[in-house]
Amino acid sequence: MTKGLEVAGICIASVGLISVFIAILTFVCTLRKDVILKREEIARKREGTARKREEADIEKVYSDKEVMNYFASEKHGYLDYFRSFCKTCPRRIPAVQRIVQLGEDMLYTSEVFDQLQLRHPKEAPWVSLYSAIFDEMARGPPLLQDYNAEQHTVWSLDGDSLIKSFQTRARDMSPGKSVFDAGHLVRCVRRFNAWKSEFIGGPAAPDSAQDSDEETGDAPLPCLISGKPCIKVSREELCGLALVLGIRFRWDQRSSVFKGEGAFGLDMSVSYAQSDGHWRLSLNQIPRRPRHKPSKGSGYIPLFAIYMACGLIPFTREIENTGGWIKAVYVSQDVLKAIRSGSGIIDTDSALADAIEYLRRLPTSTFAQAWPHSGVAGIAQGIHAGEIKNKKKTTLVGTWWGTVSGIAFGGLVPQTTREVKEAVAFTMTGLYKLADKQWGLEKNAAGNISCTEALERLENIVHSEAKGLNLFGEYVNDRGNWPDANYAIKCQNTNDAAAVFGRYMTLLERLVALYRGAAQTPHQRRDCVFDETQKLLENSYKEAKNHTRGNHASETLPSETSSETIASEALANESHCNSGDLGRKLGDVIGKIAENFTASANGGNITEKDCAWVAACIITAWATNVQTISLGPGKRGNAGTINLTKERRDHGRDNAHDCNLSGDFALAEEVNLEDLPNVMAFG
Repeated sequence: MTKGLEVAGICIASVGLISVFIAILTFVCTLRKDVILKREEIARKREGTARKREEADIEKVYSDKEVMNYFASEKHGYLDYFRSFCKTCPRRIPAVQRIVQLGEDMLYTSEVFDQLQLRHPKEAPWVSLYSAIFDEMARGPPLLQDYNAEQHTVWSLDGDSLIKSFQTRARDMSPGKSVFDAGHLVRCVRRFNAWKSEFIGGPAAPDSAQDSDEETGDAPLPCLISGKPCIKVSREELCGLALVLGIRFRWDQRSSVFKGEGAFGLDMSVSYAQSDGHWRLSLNQIPRRPRHKPSKGSGYIPLFAIYMACGLIPFTREIENTGGWIKAVYVSQDVLKAIRSGSGIIDTDSALADAIEYLRRLPTSTFAQAWPHSGVAGIAQGIHAGEIKNKKKTTLVGTWWGTVSGIAFGGLVPQTTREVKEAVAFTMTGLYKLADKQWGLEKNAAGNISCTEALERLENIVHSEAKGLNLFGEYVNDRGNWPDANYAIKCQNTNDAAAVFGRYMTLLERLVALYRGAAQTPHQRRDCVFDETQKLLENSYKEAKNHTRGNHASETLPSETSSETIASEALANESHCNSGDLGRKLGDVIGKIAENFTASANGGNITEKDCAWVAACIITAWATNVQTISLGPGKRGNAGTINLTKERRDHGRDNAHDCNLSGDFALAEEVNLEDLPNVMAFG
C-alpha cells in the first residue's frame, strides 16, 4: 500500500514537472515568436520608411530643375498626393544610342560640344549634354533650313515629345538670333541626297515612337545611384559617343580607371565603385587653353566622326532605301593604291575589314554600304580613274573627288585612319600646278608662308572686318593686335585638331556668307561653292594621277608598269609636295584671296571660286593635322591586353585589383572595345 502511494506520488510529481516544463517551453516559444514578429514588424516599418525616403529622394531629385534641367518631372500639388495615379514618375530619357543617332541624322553638329558648358554643380553631366543637344535642335537643326520647314517635332522613344516643336521650345528658351539666322555665317554642313530622319515628324508622333523597347534604343527610367541620377550605357554606346567627341580611352594602371581625353576640353573616365558595385561613367570639362576656345561655326557632323574614325568617307545616301543606307568609300590599302595609281573603286561581295565590323557594332542610325576594293581603270574595263561604281560597273554611284570635297562641308573631324589621311593628301597634290595656271603664280616657285599659316592670317583679316561678331572666338580676338604673327601649330591631339578645324569651318562659312554670286538662299550659296570645290578637286586629282603615271594622257594603266611601281611613284610625288612646296604654294593662293577680300568693304570681291580654293586649302591643312586612329574589334596594342574577368565585366562585382594588364604600360596604349565593361552607369 505504501509503495503504491509512493509510485502514485512520483507519477503525479513527474506529470506536474512535465506540465511545468511544457508551460515554460510554451511561454518561451510564444515569447520568441512575439519577438520575431515584433522584429519583422520593425523591419517592415524601417523598409517602408526607407522606401518612402527613397521615393521622396527620387521625387526630390527628379523634380529638381537644378539637377535635371529640362528633363525634370513636374511637381504635384498637395491634393495630388491623395490620388495614387498622380505620383511623380521620372521621365523616360532617350538612350545614348539615340543621342548618337540624332547626330548621325544631322540634327546637330559638333558646335554643340564646342559651346557646351557643364553648368550647375548639382546637374548630372548627361543632363548638361542632353540639354545642349536638345536646345540646339530647338533653335533649328542645320539641315531643316534646306526644307524651309516651319514646324517639326522631335520625339522621344516612349511616345512623349521631349520637345513639342522647335518653335515652341525656341520661344521658351528665347535664345535670340544666332549668327546663322542673322546671315553672318552660312551653314556649310551639307546633307546627302534622300536625307530622311525617323526622328523628324509632323503634328503627330510616328507609330514607331509609341512602343518602348530597349533593344531599339529606348532608355529605361533613370536610376538613382549614390544620390545622383544615372542612365545605363553599354560599351558600344560609349564607344560611339567617344568617337563623336574625339575621345580615345586608355587604361590607367595606377588608379584602375579607363581614361579618355578628347576634343572641346571634354574627357571621360570609367571607374569601378566598390561602394555600390557599379562601373561609373563620368564626363568632365577641363579648363581650355586659349587656342582651344570655341568659335561659332558649325564644326563637323557626328556621322563623319564615326565613319572616318573607322576608315570610311561617306559620300551619299541610298535613294531606293528611303535614306536607310549610307554609301561610303572604305580606304583600305588596296583602295589607297588604286587612288594613287589612277584606278576606279568598285563594290564587291568579299568579306569586309575589322574596322567595318567595328562600325556595325556601334549605335549607328543607318547601315553602311562600303566600297572596299579597287578596279583597274580604262574604257575597256568600264571604269575610269576616280569613279565609284557598283560591282557590275554599270552605275556611277559617286566620284572620289566628290567624296573628298565633302570633308570641307561637314567632315573636318579630329581623327581618322592613316589610309584616309594619305589618300586625301595625295588628291590635293595636283593643286600645285593648278595654282600656277589659275592664279598666275611663278612656276616651280613658292613663297615663305605655309598653307596653315596663311589660313590663320586670313582668319585674322576676316575677323577684323567684323570684330563685334567675334565669330572666331576669344582666341582670334585676343591675337588681333598681332595679325602677322605665325599662329599655325602642329596639332598634337584631338583637342588641338578640333579647335583648329572649327576655326577653318567658321572661315569657310563666313566667306560663303559674304561672296557675291547669283545664289540667293544660304543652302544654294553653299551648294554653289561645293560644286566649284568638286570641279577643283577633280582637276587636282587628275593632275596628281597624271604626274604619278609619267604624264600619260590615257587612263589605261601601262601593261609594263605594275601598280606597286605606280604606288611608289605616287609616294615620291606626295612626299615632294608635302615637304613644304605645296603648302607654300597654297599659302600664296590664300594671300591672293586675302588681297581680294581686303580690296573692298565686307569682302565684296570674293567669288565662289575663291571660296572653293579656300575649301581646298582647308582640306589640305586638315590632311596635315588630322590625328590618326586604328579601330577594330581585334585591334590591341603590342605591349599587352587588358583582362577583365567575365563576372566583373558583366556585373562589376569583383575587386578593383582584378582589372589588370598582362603587359607593363599605363596610359601609353589605347584600349579595345572588348576591354570595356558591358554596362556602365552614366551620372
